[in-house]
Amino acid sequence: MALQMKLVAAIALVTGEVKEKNLYAGSGDKQQKVGRRTDRDGRPLSAVSALVIAEPIGVVDNASVFLPDLQLAGMEPGTAIRLEGELDLVLKGKEFSVITAELTAERMTPLGSWVEWVKAAAGRKPTETRAA
Repeated sequence: MALQMKLVAAIALVTGEVKEKNLYAGSGDKQQKVGRRTDRDGRPLSAVSALVIAEPIGVVDNASVFLPDLQLAGMEPGTAIRLEGELDLVLKGKEFSVITAELTAERMTPLGSWVEWVKAAAGRKPTETRAA
């Protein structure tokens, strides 16, 4: 069973290498590649592993983010990207209570290095909060 939803906006912190997504027929030793996974416009898709931040799901680690090949050309781990266009999220339950997340987007905008964001945040003093 899968939960499918549309998202309005999402940020992805890329943690893995770009991989082409292929389609296969059959199973086991008889499995054969039959083509490439495509979006609704027929463009071939590639994927990266990422930590995704989006409303209403919050933070999802180890999500597969799918984008057209041209959008992911040259993408390196450690890059933060804003996902744009139609955002389709699919959450699937697997064995041993594992939930996988697949997020397909039409395009993205690079935001820079998320590693630098974390380093900058670690150097800041925490903000002071007072009870009212």
